[in-house]
Amino acid sequence: MGRGLEVDFHGELVYVRGGLSSLRNTFLRIPMSKHAKQSKKHAVLIIEDSLDFSNLLKFVIEDEGLEGVQFPVTEQDVVAWAKQYRPILILTDLALRRKDGLDYIKDLKADPVTKKIPIAIVSGRDLPHKEILELQLQGVKYYRKGRADMNEIREEIRKAIPSHKEPESPEPAS
Repeated sequence: MGRGLEVDFHGELVYVRGGLSSLRNTFLRIPMSKHAKQSKKHAVLIIEDSLDFSNLLKFVIEDEGLEGVQFPVTEQDVVAWAKQYRPILILTDLALRRKDGLDYIKDLKADPVTKKIPIAIVSGRDLPHKEILELQLQGVKYYRKGRADMNEIREEIRKAIPSHKEPESPEPAS
């Protein structure tokens, strides 16, 4: 039995989900008119395969006045999405169905356009201390689901907002 349709607007695309139980997880991309009003909000890209947790993150992001963009994990090219939406932060899980979250991070850090986008991992997967330190050297934060308080994640989102960032100190002259 159908549960209705869920519609999300992201930039120039409309995502329609649902309806019949056989189409429950089907995403349709429908290009919007060029005259459609574009959102001027800063975006946060969410890479999470749990719809409930993804929706929770989206709620927290939008509560901060930002646009929560849910990356459909059936897609492979997160770099193209990051280039399109130009997020101020990417929140990603590690244990994803099709591609590991660490692979997405490697893809993002390898591209010159996306490598400086801050990334925060929010995952139920325990990582060894050495791996956490290696990620931190790349500027990637790690929050363990169940151990991290949602306020910590909210604070990470707030720190990414351009008006909340601390001014960068100038590089010393050589």
